[in-house]
Amino acid sequence: MENMENMENMENMENMENMENMENMENMENMAIFSYIKNLEETRSQKKYKPGWVYHECKKAGILEELNELTISGLLVELWPLNERKILSVELVPLQSQYKNVRSKVSKEEWKQIREAVYQKANYRCEVCGGIGKDRRVDCHEIWDYNEELLIQKLKGFVCLCQYCHEVKHIGYANTQGRGTDAKKHLAKVNGWTDIETNEYVKKQFDEWDMRLGMKWHLDTAYLESSKDEKVDTFKKEGKFKIVRRVS
Repeated sequence: MENMENMENMENMENMENMENMENMENMENMAIFSYIKNLEETRSQKKYKPGWVYHECKKAGILEELNELTISGLLVELWPLNERKILSVELVPLQSQYKNVRSKVSKEEWKQIREAVYQKANYRCEVCGGIGKDRRVDCHEIWDYNEELLIQKLKGFVCLCQYCHEVKHIGYANTQGRGTDAKKHLAKVNGWTDIETNEYVKKQFDEWDMRLGMKWHLDTAYLESSKDEKVDTFKKEGKFKIVRRVS
């Protein structure tokens, strides 16, 4: 019996040692990746390459996930300073307003120009977490304000988001695609929230969405006529896209 206990203890100690060795190897690998990405950013800065160069180099090396992790965590402040970050929020579109947006009101070419202006302004990086997507680098998200007394859905501007932050904005759609849990994890990670805080916040957003059911909203896109966005103004002055009517 005593021999069996000794053998079991030795086996447990060996397992613990193996786990520690694996953790050490993983830490060393993470440190090597971190150092590699830091060197990429230094090279990009010295040679004055565009910000997207680091993204493409990491994509070729298969370490986009590590790049995002380091950027979101704040360890790569050269790529995305902490003081430039924003709180990630959910923005559920009312049922009656789904698919009624700027994109549906302008031509494909006009939307492409507006979207590109937003991307350029943000240097092709998410304006919330500083990250980039895996399937596509960034998305253009429309920012709307809802006046429940006048039932007006007013365009307030655009923001450049990675696909993960964009998924959080439309977490209702993420749920239908089986990605609701992933979206909540990203929301919690970016904002530094606990699971309880995240679930309470998401529930509150869905309660607000339920309250707006049955309301018929009118789109106000006057922002496109008086945009303070330098890039969008340039497109407008050059006649590269038409003005969308004020309220529809």
